[in-house]
Amino acid sequence: MSSLDLFLDLALIFFLLLTVLNYRAHRSVLYPPFIFCAMWLLDLAVYRSGLIEINPLHGNTLAIVAAGAASFSFGGLLAGLVPRALLRIHLFPPKPKRTPDSLRNMLIIVLLCGLPVMAYKTVQLSKSVGGNANIFAKAGVASMEANLEASRTGEQSQSFLSLSDHFVTIAIGASLLFATEKRDRRSGL
Repeated sequence: MSSLDLFLDLALIFFLLLTVLNYRAHRSVLYPPFIFCAMWLLDLAVYRSGLIEINPLHGNTLAIVAAGAASFSFGGLLAGLVPRALLRIHLFPPKPKRTPDSLRNMLIIVLLCGLPVMAYKTVQLSKSVGGNANIFAKAGVASMEANLEASRTGEQSQSFLSLSDHFVTIAIGASLLFATEKRDRRSGL
């Protein structure tokens, strides 16, 4: 048995004890020091079992990880001494401020103006490719061909630089923003 195996066995025992103690401290698997120690216990157990081939660990590495886990566990115990009233103040964020109507309306107008631009670009791309496929399929093929050609020549693709390529992502983000704001208003949060 080498010295590394001895260090590894000691680290496994240490992490097993810390994991059990952290669970007993708060009786929750969501307790952050428990998760941290359980993660390292699992990592070291997989390493020790030899299921995967990894470069050997140094004893100093195991000592640093063990010291970090002990410090984290000690900090968790100290945090348990803080009165719950102080924690409750910081756990619930203040009510979100509602987006001004003028900003929302301006964003909707910009997105609506972008729709014809995106439709025009899609039609132009689809005309550059023949075939019996629908407009969107032909536009996708044309875009892929342009990107392949640009990668062969070493140039940056023009379609990558186009703002209209990111239009769908921006529209989805804006709609999610508006949907969550509407839900928050309805629920009274």
